[in-house]
Amino acid sequence: MGQVYANSYLNLSSAYSADAEEIDPELFYPEPWAHVQPSGVELEGMGPLQRSIILDGDIWKDEVLDSPLLARGWVFQERFLAPKVLHFGMRQLAWECNGLSALEMFPCGLPDRLELLSKQAVYLSTMIPKQNTTLARFRECWRQLVTRYSACELSFHTDKLVAYAGIAKIIEARRGDEYIAGTWKSIIKEDLGWYRTAFGGRVTHDNETRSRAPSWSWLSLDGEIGFYPETSGYDSLDYFCSVLQTPGSDNVGSSVFTAHGNLRIESLMLPIGVIEWSGDYIKCFHIAANRFEQSDGPESTHVDFDDLRPEVENLCAQHQTFFVPLYASESVVVGIIIFKPRGAGNYRRIGAAQIQFAKIPFKNRGPHLNGWIPHDESSWVFHKVGIELYHHICQQWKGGKHRVFSLD
Repeated sequence: MGQVYANSYLNLSSAYSADAEEIDPELFYPEPWAHVQPSGVELEGMGPLQRSIILDGDIWKDEVLDSPLLARGWVFQERFLAPKVLHFGMRQLAWECNGLSALEMFPCGLPDRLELLSKQAVYLSTMIPKQNTTLARFRECWRQLVTRYSACELSFHTDKLVAYAGIAKIIEARRGDEYIAGTWKSIIKEDLGWYRTAFGGRVTHDNETRSRAPSWSWLSLDGEIGFYPETSGYDSLDYFCSVLQTPGSDNVGSSVFTAHGNLRIESLMLPIGVIEWSGDYIKCFHIAANRFEQSDGPESTHVDFDDLRPEVENLCAQHQTFFVPLYASESVVVGIIIFKPRGAGNYRRIGAAQIQFAKIPFKNRGPHLNGWIPHDESSWVFHKVGIELYHHICQQWKGGKHRVFSLD
């Protein structure tokens, strides 16, 4: 089916039509959109009055991205592969192709801030040969695709791979990279650091998805996943992990309809200690005898397990749970949580974690924050425990304290 949409001329998207069960549903239910028309105002700045335009910043999300149709997993693939799509939105028509996103309100194209990462940007960064784009840009756009797809709904969890296979196949062919169970050989080290963003709805247990994908792949879980943000460029990352061996094509499957096999990894293994809870939420956790408080925010310190509290407590009670650092940016260390089942030879992934060790604080909060040490020669501040762990990881890695293990 992927080739059908990829080679089509024009696709019509009834984004807000009624359910298919309704008899003879309408294609378009246009609502008045006068109240979301751009409005002109005069604002006083540093100099004379300046005329500005105020508009609804969520208009593209409302008309297209958050529509009921685009919440379906199969539609995600169809929309990405189709060269031209005409969306019948909530209030107006929307146009989307590999060169332009537009609304009736903006027929010549959307203002930049309405669509932070357009289909055009994602398409160009993932569909061209890998020597023509940076790994950082490809990784950013690929992660956007994965995050958005994981938030979509599927009637059958067994469709997880096949509903995404068309995207993977066409990128693999055009980019010249090797697709491995939801990621790519060129970026597999960084992409191991995905995490589950929420536990809303049903949690699919490991025994239901074991045959679908290995634990190190985001395809092994149902529900929305995300990636820790990289605060610096690709060349600035410090790596504490080497992927020595990936599954062969006979295990991975060149058709991208299957995902099997294990990774051979060389890295550090730091023990996970006591985890303190507040209800169903983690309050504090320990890595290599260092105590960290769970925080909110994209670049803060937090551990994110793939399962709920009862299962996490059961695994950690066996004292075979470790933090494996993958890489560090200028402010955070990112790694995965692994566990070795009793009687098993290989480990499996059960979560991920991000440890913040440095930041530039907001001026109105002041540099002397609890647990943070100001740097005398810059505006940076360093977290006392976080920077100790970072230095420990660096010393252990340089000192050859790493181990080799297999991850199922």
